[in-house]
Amino acid sequence: MKNLSGNIIGCLSELSCNIDLFCVSLKKVFKRKLTRAHDCREYFLNIFSVSLKISLTYMELDKLSRQLPGVRAGRHQTQDNGWAMAPQFKSLFEKEGRMRGRFKKAIESLPGWSKFRPINHFAEENLLFKRKDYVNRLVLHLPEIYGELLRLKKYIRRYNDSEAERRRILTHIIGSLEHVTHHISYCHYALEALSNDYNWE
Repeated sequence: MKNLSGNIIGCLSELSCNIDLFCVSLKKVFKRKLTRAHDCREYFLNIFSVSLKISLTYMELDKLSRQLPGVRAGRHQTQDNGWAMAPQFKSLFEKEGRMRGRFKKAIESLPGWSKFRPINHFAEENLLFKRKDYVNRLVLHLPEIYGELLRLKKYIRRYNDSEAERRRILTHIIGSLEHVTHHISYCHYALEALSNDYNWE
């Protein structure tokens, strides 16, 4: 059990670092003009890379949680109003809303889009036909991931409470991570294509 606890804490520490990295990477669109194809590709590659790391952490925590009674049983009930609408999260929902508006404006007006070639051999399956489809996919999912990750940070900070509280918090963390991973999967191919040199002139 001691090793299990250490592994969970290690996963949460790694997750916390990757949450910070995702937020920093996402916000770079506000701080620099991504006019060159190389800069655009690097921007999307950084987001894609850290997103995959977050998904892998979810799978690892999910696997570890199977060894803890009571954690997996409640995980699918974590999106209810009991925690998602708690007062301490109100400012984070507002922050997500502001990010959504700023990100939409910044990503839609990205100068580098003129150098992107939406070559997609699976367009019928993923519905990414034109540049606009890629933009819409990112605008829909990336701010949602950002907001969910901010809320996750609050739970990670509280993980060192009592054992009963840790299990309750871990249940929330895994349920929230599952939600994040779904959003990551929805924009996976868009980010993969945007990270590929072949799609940029």
